[in-house]
Amino acid sequence: LASTMSEGAIDSLQNGILGGLHSLLPTESSLCVHRVLLVAMSAVLVLIALYDFPVLEIFLVTNMLCTCSFLPFLLGALESEVARAAITEGSLLLSIFASVLAVCVCGVVEQWGQVQGRGVLGNV
Repeated sequence: LASTMSEGAIDSLQNGILGGLHSLLPTESSLCVHRVLLVAMSAVLVLIALYDFPVLEIFLVTNMLCTCSFLPFLLGALESEVARAAITEGSLLLSIFASVLAVCVCGVVEQWGQVQGRGVLGNV
């Protein structure tokens, strides 16, 4: 039962990836090209899975990405013309990158000197 449920989840993810690829690639490209790209992407994911990353760290990274991208995506859903003109694909990606960078910098500043028993600002 568990393997069937996992296969169903993987199939759904692959269908979503294939739909995203279909919207990004030119309309002249065939379905065979999309399927080959999907198999290549799946092979990369299998190699990453075989590398034996700790699952908790992967979930923490994906949670950080989702949390940092929530506000830019929410602002992109606004219906006003001013928001549609200001929020483009580039600004959305830049804001997500900036939020991930800010969270990483805050984490480094918080954890930097804890091995030696002091913070970044000294013995605070």
